[in-house]
Parts: sequence; C-alpha cells; structure tokens
Amino acid sequence: MTRKKKKKNIKIVFIIFVILLLTMSIGYSALYEKLSLTGTAKLNNESKDNNYDIEYKVTSWQSGKYEYQFNPVTITYKATEDVNTWKIVIDVPDDSTLSACWNVKCKIEDGKLIIRNDNNNAIIKPGGILTNFGFQIATSMENYEFNVEEVNFYTPTNPNPDEQIITDGLSVNYSKSGGWVSGNKFVSQININVNNNTGIDLSYWELVIKRPANSKIQTLWGASYVEKEDTIIITGENGIANFFNGSSKSIGLQIELETQNVELETSTLFGKGIIE
Repeated sequence: MTRKKKKKNIKIVFIIFVILLLTMSIGYSALYEKLSLTGTAKLNNESKDNNYDIEYKVTSWQSGKYEYQFNPVTITYKATEDVNTWKIVIDVPDDSTLSACWNVKCKIEDGKLIIRNDNNNAIIKPGGILTNFGFQIATSMENYEFNVEEVNFYTPTNPNPDEQIITDGLSVNYSKSGGWVSGNKFVSQININVNNNTGIDLSYWELVIKRPANSKIQTLWGASYVEKEDTIIITGENGIANFFNGSSKSIGLQIELETQNVELETSTLFGKGIIE
C-alpha cells in the first residue's frame, strides 16, 4: 500500500472516530437531561421515605395576576403509626398571595405555603386518605407548577418540633356521683372534666393526679391511664391525644379508696400545641 493511501485511510478512521465521540456525547447529554427531569419530578411528588402518595387537580386563569387553584389535594398515608397532626410545605413564587384555603389552615411565609391540618382531619390512621382540601394562590408567574417541598406526619414517636408546652387555659374539675362499700374499702365513682380554653388546638394533653394512699382504680373510661406508685397519669384514649380548643374531655372513674371522704388532687395538667 502506498503512503498516500495510508494517510487517506488514517484520515477516514479519524473522522469516523470523531463522529462516534460526538454521537456518544449527544446521547449522554440527552440521557442526563432526561434523568435530571425525572429526578426533579420524583422529588416534588414523593416522600424520601415513601410514606405517602400525593395527587391533585389544578385549575388556572388570569385576572391581573395568574390564579392557581389546587382542588382537591389528596394524600394517601402509607406508614404504620397513627398520625395526630401533619404539615405540608409547598414552594411558591416570592410574590404569591393566598387567595383562599379550605378544610386546612394555611399561611405564606418566606416563599413557602405552609398547610396544617384542621380539626376534622388531624388524625390519620395507617392507609388513611386525606382529601377534600385545597388552596388558591395568586402570582405573576405564568405556568407555576405544584412543588411540594416536604410533608410531615407527626406521631407519638415523632412529635412536632414546633410545639410548646401549654398550661394556661387548661382546667379540670372533679365531681362525685355515688359509690359503694367493697370489703374494707369504699369505691367512689367520680366524673372528671378537662377543659381546653387555651385558644390553641392541642396534639397532646396529660392530667397527672396524686394517687391517694392505698387506692386502686377499678375502671376508667373516656381516656387512657397509667397507675403508678404515687400518681395516676391520664391522657388521650387509645393513643389519640388531640384536644381541640373550646372542647372538653369527659372521663369516668371508679376507684377504691380508704374512705368516701378522700378527694382527688391534681398534680399537673398540660398540653402541647403550636403558638402562632
């Protein structure tokens, strides 16, 4: 083979090699872009620990600003522990204003729409579905997309970090409703009423009563309790300890006492809630 032909062949091989490199580069770029887009969509719509699914319907129109109505928003809870409160954080444009919000509590703060449960949908059982709530925002941004930043479900083992201990506005009263002698003890039936006038919906409450000497609970209804050496700790029934503002807890107690003259005495009464 002549030197001239060799040079020509080398040139052809080089051109083919360059074309292959360009093809691979373009293909890789397209693949990278596709993966990035998929990842973004997944991040916006699914929890990192995969404990919920979210769906929504959006309607938009323009009247000065662009109005976006997300209704309904539906969340399916997939974890295994009862939820007592929850919060959703949605990234919205900086100039957004809240036009409407229903069946939830909403506020916009620092470019985030914060949605919290209402009284009627705070408690979620495993496999439960949150629906029939929504919101509407106004913004100058055209083609805004629903961008969920985080969804938080709060449970007894995962309490809400924003909650504070609250005592003011909580009260309790005791009233006897009869009793009977049982051996050398008197069994007293007592009605306990706990009232929440704090102005705040509580996710947890606890009443601690000083345990009378040589006493023993026969039965208690309307709440759950733990009987200790010196105290009786009463809280929400079956682990559900929500206590909404303006409501009361009615508890019935039958307890063995040394005499019928023994009175119950409160040690502490407190709740946990968010002070806005």
